[in-house]
Amino acid sequence: MRKPLSLLVLLTYLLFSTSGYSVGFYNPDQGAKSQGQANAFVAQADDASAAYFNPAGMAWIDGIVIQFGGMALLTDIEHLSPAGARTKTKDDAFFIPNFYVTGNVPNTDFSVGLNFNVPFGLGTDWGSGSFARFVAPDSELMMYNVNPSVAYKVNEKLAVAGGIDYYFSDLSNSQDTIAGPMLGIPDTTTISSMKLDVDGSGWGWNAALLYRISEQHSFGISYRSKVDADLEGDLKLSDLPAALGLGPSMTVDASLEFKYPSYVKAGYAFRPNEKLKVEFDIDWLEWSRFDTLTVEIDSPGLPDIPSVREWDDSFIYAIGLEYILNESWCLRAGYAFADTPVPEKTFIPDVPRSDLSVVSVGVGYSRAAWRVDAAYTGIISEDRDIDNDVGAPFASIDGTYESFVSVIGVNFSYEF
Repeated sequence: MRKPLSLLVLLTYLLFSTSGYSVGFYNPDQGAKSQGQANAFVAQADDASAAYFNPAGMAWIDGIVIQFGGMALLTDIEHLSPAGARTKTKDDAFFIPNFYVTGNVPNTDFSVGLNFNVPFGLGTDWGSGSFARFVAPDSELMMYNVNPSVAYKVNEKLAVAGGIDYYFSDLSNSQDTIAGPMLGIPDTTTISSMKLDVDGSGWGWNAALLYRISEQHSFGISYRSKVDADLEGDLKLSDLPAALGLGPSMTVDASLEFKYPSYVKAGYAFRPNEKLKVEFDIDWLEWSRFDTLTVEIDSPGLPDIPSVREWDDSFIYAIGLEYILNESWCLRAGYAFADTPVPEKTFIPDVPRSDLSVVSVGVGYSRAAWRVDAAYTGIISEDRDIDNDVGAPFASIDGTYESFVSVIGVNFSYEF
């Protein structure tokens, strides 16, 4: 019975300590025009990215419009230990693509759209020998969304819309552990490692409304349902202690149900004159779905492993402005504040989240059927002091976390 029991203890430790990757990462920037306004856009929704932000806006987009581009994220994340040691993450550049197409159905009040984007994703790499090596040194999640939608113009003021979301997720996580002491083996020098690789998909739905109260005022709301994505793959264990009698490495099948949150975007836009638009938005994300996640091990004698995360629902508050200089050029700016859903007791350095202040600027240029939008966003994270038991007794992740993220977005649009 020694070998199965020892392996169970080892797996339990590894999976409990790596469960922090399963929190999800929300990417609000999904179009350069909206990005320039701090994504206060749901009550405007007047370019092809409406297919994501508020598909009801497609009802007022003439012709067929194709939009493509993406966001480059440049992150600067640091950890300062209580002893004064400073560590920075590695591989700090990410690219998030997007693609949208919208069109009117001839001789009807219907419009259709399709979007491909990455509303959840990213990750961190603190390095294999860092303070986080026994907790979450290298984690990455990418979630791709394919979303067809249909809008119906009820009248000249009101449109409604709905669609289907298909989420495909690819998740990986690596970390180390000193297995000997907890298994009763007199080996305190062998460092074992693990790597989890899983992927899979899930389905959801979305609904939206846009009400143009008058030429000056409009209101929009967009809802996307929760999605439970079934991810399957394997857990690879290597450099196991020789005294365990299991060989140097082994692989077991693993799966989990990844719980993406539902979220609501609501906004009010005001046009005091023909050149200026101002919008106020509130986003709500149901992060409380990350209460308990369960990793399932498909191996005889090994039970499922539950993990408590206890995240909180969170809000994003945003204000955005657009000023039309002339027929070709327009300028944009915005500010947003996002509160963190991560409580201190379950904080883990895979994504060191704290409250965020977001400042953005943007520009748009139109010529004939083409339009180019560009934006820059600076995401300022409040310093966060952590003092919890995550990683104990093998390591400590306590200390101060600091981060600044730059987002550069570019999109091209063409109208047929």
